[in-house]
Amino acid sequence: MWELWLLVSLAKANLSWELYKEAAQSPLLQTDFLRAKRQSSHAALLLHDANCPHCRQALPELAAIAEQLQGEPVVLAHADCTHSKDIMKRTFNLEGFPGFLFWRQQSGSLDEVVDKMFVVDTDMDFILRASRLANLGQERDRSRLALAGQEVTVRRADDKDMTLQVETSKKQLVWLPHEVVLQQGRRVPYRRSEGAARYRNVWEKELMLQFVQRLMKPLVSPLNSLNQLEELSLVLCAPLTRGFLEAAVAHQLTLRAFQTNKCDEFGEGQHVLVYSPASLQWTAVPERAKAAVTVADQEVVEDDQNLVAWVAQHHYPGITALGLRNFHLWVSAGRPTVLLAVNKHDIESNILVEMQLKKVAPPTASGGMELYTYRERDRFLGVADGRLPGFEYFGVRANELPRVVAFDDSEHWVEDRDYLTAERLAEHLPRVARMWRMSGTPRGYALWVAKQFVTFYLRLDRQAGASLGYPGRCLVVFSLAVLVWIQGWLLILAVRSIALNIRKVFEGDDAVNAARKGLENKKDK
Repeated sequence: MWELWLLVSLAKANLSWELYKEAAQSPLLQTDFLRAKRQSSHAALLLHDANCPHCRQALPELAAIAEQLQGEPVVLAHADCTHSKDIMKRTFNLEGFPGFLFWRQQSGSLDEVVDKMFVVDTDMDFILRASRLANLGQERDRSRLALAGQEVTVRRADDKDMTLQVETSKKQLVWLPHEVVLQQGRRVPYRRSEGAARYRNVWEKELMLQFVQRLMKPLVSPLNSLNQLEELSLVLCAPLTRGFLEAAVAHQLTLRAFQTNKCDEFGEGQHVLVYSPASLQWTAVPERAKAAVTVADQEVVEDDQNLVAWVAQHHYPGITALGLRNFHLWVSAGRPTVLLAVNKHDIESNILVEMQLKKVAPPTASGGMELYTYRERDRFLGVADGRLPGFEYFGVRANELPRVVAFDDSEHWVEDRDYLTAERLAEHLPRVARMWRMSGTPRGYALWVAKQFVTFYLRLDRQAGASLGYPGRCLVVFSLAVLVWIQGWLLILAVRSIALNIRKVFEGDDAVNAARKGLENKKDK
């Protein structure tokens, strides 16, 4: 991703050789570290590889964070995984290094449920959702679902990931999330907030510090008024539900969760809402920014499955102001997104951009806030400074602003200087479904080359048609056909030359000369 590349290019701190040696010599993680430390405090752990430059940058940053958090109930530690990368990746479900993990202080051990009989929840969808929160892989989902409604015995408890190993009547052992087992109709207390939260590829002090400080706060905090909210927040205006706790855990890296009995701003009844303060909203005139909010009613609140799905589809309301710290999370939000790259000093163009964005997602005034309603195919909207060098990865150049990039997900995007424009955004967005998807894969690069050729042809065709009419358009087609034919022959000659050179290396000059003579004889005949 361009964000990660940009962070690396902006980094100035280099690790000294002494710190590098310290990282290489640090002891491996002890198996009882988490269990021992979490009895009295939170625990944050940096897993690093001595051969990784980002890891070497993160180590001194971690030391600075530890100094800044002195007196706080958190223990910061690091472990060298240079010689045990595969084991550590499997143990902590990491994709790469550095890995920065956090565990809340334990409010109680799961050991109390070992050797006791339980019944597994009959809600299969909840079993799958809870398994993902517990970082249990999909390979045994079928075994977990087969246990729905069955009686099992707990044989082991893992306080690190808050999971239970249960034994079935057929002596089969299966790992389950702790919250899916019930005893006499009562659920084991929901403790998912005590589990591990992973934040991969973070190595700068400020990002690491924000991550630790966020997770040290309660999973769900009480709230008296929406005016107290200063960050992207998830709010339940009703008694706490299992679904809301699930959503709070799943989005705790991006959303703070709050609960209150009622929200006077939205009238009577139970609501759940996502609130984005004015400071996170983009507008052409910054001081005019208003908080954005999206709201669901009682039907969503009372259905755990719908509540979890609703939060996943609505957790970036409004027009998000994007930067290095939130771009990756925003584009990976699980919903298609539209990014506008602008020059923040070009106020006139930015006012036009804002007008187009308000046409795409027209908000409704609600007091001092703007209320956004999302349909199934609507996209999250965001605006960023297009002069950042990383935008070139997506085909956006600083001299072509404003530009639009539509993301299907973090790996595939659509951009076109002529057919997807900020000036006609509301009109052009429906075209995105029919346009070519770019990506960082070989197929994506091949599509990019083909797209450049088609774009070149269409521009020539328009210019020739405007100046010479139909004969000019025919001339363009003929010229391009000749150009493609010449390039094809050049490619064939290049491949043949490479093949002869390779053959010369392996078989000698005589074999190559004989091959050439054979080709010449065929031509003569």
